[in-house]
Amino acid sequence: MKNTRTIWQIRALFLTMICALLLAWSSNVAYADTTATAQMSIAPSGQVIVRDAKVVSISGTTITVRSSWGAFGIVWTVETTGSTRFVPGAIASADALKAIEVGDLIGFSGELDTAAGKATVRATVVRDAALQQDATTSVGTVLSINTSNRTFTLSEKDATTTVAMASGTLMTRDGNAATLSDLKVDDNVKVIGSLNTVTRTLTADRITWKSAVESVRAPSGGIFSGLMAWLEGSRGLFSSR
Repeated sequence: MKNTRTIWQIRALFLTMICALLLAWSSNVAYADTTATAQMSIAPSGQVIVRDAKVVSISGTTITVRSSWGAFGIVWTVETTGSTRFVPGAIASADALKAIEVGDLIGFSGELDTAAGKATVRATVVRDAALQQDATTSVGTVLSINTSNRTFTLSEKDATTTVAMASGTLMTRDGNAATLSDLKVDDNVKVIGSLNTVTRTLTADRITWKSAVESVRAPSGGIFSGLMAWLEGSRGLFSSR
């Protein structure tokens, strides 16, 4: 009996959406929007998947978003809990909610609350693309290395980033294949990967660096005196007194 009621409530929601679309089109309100990317799917079981919905407001653990197709739109109430998984990962729910901003495009999935009088979803997953920057390039100096966790800390111009190595991370030193054990503190490296802007963690796809080369500065006094000073400093087979 409960399942039958749920199915009819979902059908009623679909019918309402279709009627609203027809009304908008007949009134010449709806217009073509080639940039619209919003997607929505509701299964007969009540499972909802929504992509590219714009955040309207955030209150406590509830996010209000709008899916838009031209002038037509659906306002969703997204309820999150401590068990809601936020993407990108490794973010506590409280921190993720603080990081989400009005205007962000988010995706979410969960169960439709058929008892609510409006489109309400109890979210199991929430994804905010603005918190994940793909193909990010970072250049800086290695501060510390944790070989057991396969991570190292990178000091950039105005930030400190934790670089995490994945199973397929490619490392090269001087153009040759390298491993994490070849990396040293104070090495200047270039890292390309996906940056989690909340935790400031860069999952590396590629890491490259060059070996440190010490330059030899010739002493003043001409070539001969410079050569003699170098020989004296070498403490090798040749020396000058």
